[in-house]
Amino acid sequence: MFKNTLIFVFLSQFTASQELFNLDFHSRISFEKNSSSSLSSYDSIPYNIKISTHFFLNNSHRNLENLNGKFALKGLTNYTSTLFYYKNKNIFFSLEPQKISYYGGVSELPKKNEPFNNNLTINDLSSTSFANIGLSIQKYGVKAGYGNWNNWSGPGIHNSLTMSNNADGIFALFISTSEPISLHKNLDLYYKYSVSDNLINNDGTDYFISFSELKLRIKNTEIGLNKMVLSGGSEDIEWKYVDAIKTLYKSTNMKYWDIINEFYISVEFKEPRMIAFLSNGGLNQPSVFEINEIYKNHTQANILGIRKYGIGKFRDFLWGFEYTRTIQGPHYDILPTPNWYSNKKYNYSRINNKFFGAHSGPDADDILFYLGYMNEGISVIFAYDYERHGVTYHFPPEVKLEQRFLITKKINKYSIKLYYEKEIYENYAFLNSNANVWSGLNEPGSIQRTKTLTFSIDKKIF
Repeated sequence: MFKNTLIFVFLSQFTASQELFNLDFHSRISFEKNSSSSLSSYDSIPYNIKISTHFFLNNSHRNLENLNGKFALKGLTNYTSTLFYYKNKNIFFSLEPQKISYYGGVSELPKKNEPFNNNLTINDLSSTSFANIGLSIQKYGVKAGYGNWNNWSGPGIHNSLTMSNNADGIFALFISTSEPISLHKNLDLYYKYSVSDNLINNDGTDYFISFSELKLRIKNTEIGLNKMVLSGGSEDIEWKYVDAIKTLYKSTNMKYWDIINEFYISVEFKEPRMIAFLSNGGLNQPSVFEINEIYKNHTQANILGIRKYGIGKFRDFLWGFEYTRTIQGPHYDILPTPNWYSNKKYNYSRINNKFFGAHSGPDADDILFYLGYMNEGISVIFAYDYERHGVTYHFPPEVKLEQRFLITKKINKYSIKLYYEKEIYENYAFLNSNANVWSGLNEPGSIQRTKTLTFSIDKKIF
């Protein structure tokens, strides 16, 4: 049991999207909290069907993050899906057809300049798509597969520097270890290598996402090394899928691509249970450990956080915070600084105008605090989120404040969620000028307020 639980915890960040589907913020916390005591029911049941419906009632512009590409337009938005999965010792398969219906429209808002633009064009008020479709096979300690599951890299649960579930899942081919490889008594290793299908940028040119992840677990400490390469996207350079497969370990044309190297360390304290982590990423550097000696924070991004399960004798209480920083280097005017998620060739690291890395985007910082109660039947979570966008790009930056409340109730095969979010933007689209910052005057549209109410119900057939 201990061995299985260790494997479960160690692989949670990458296999969750294949064995625990559509992980939102609450699900990720619940998954992590329960992993210390018991395995998930998804691991004990070889197949299941889950019917889900989500209603989003929104009074302003599109909202929501880290929901596998879902968003709420002004008015009523409905997502309905039927998830099927099957697994045995060697095979894993899943399929989730979903229907999206909009009973509203897109708010007319001031347009943001790139790479901050998140405006959306809706062509069809009703559409059908397939999420979580894929097949994997494992044998002799090796797993390989193909699908569009959402993957999450790194130790954070609110942001990721490389791959998150903020955007739609991307079809990709992968190979990995099926279980952590024991190198020593207290040393385990996990590795994964993946390459996406061809994606098309705004100029109509193909590009690819190549990604590798290496994890080492030493007792209660996890050390990770991630590398992402966005390649192609140039009309004058012929670049095919086979080239993208080799690009992580071959230097051909590397100076033309976007490279992210990430190093993180996560430590878990058992009694009382607490997880503390720090992640550091470097953009367009041969190695994450390469530091410019003149400007040490050149192209650097960071995520740090703490998650605590249990407050004294009250084991069902929890709290945490997470801070993300992708602010452009302060010496960009002296030494040109590549900005995170700002390359036009790769659609500014967005799928359908949603960042597939940190949802807060480039030249930003984001701090989240949450406090809650969670047991097997019910959970209640309060959260406060503060974001700034365009910190060095513009003065004053765009500021977003979010207050959130979530309650979840499980009744037999049903899971019911009620979620409320109040969002306030100041200096939206950088409309405020330096002059009126001091006068207290605001240009029309620079202050935006959005309220979103979400009702979700899931039912497992088996």
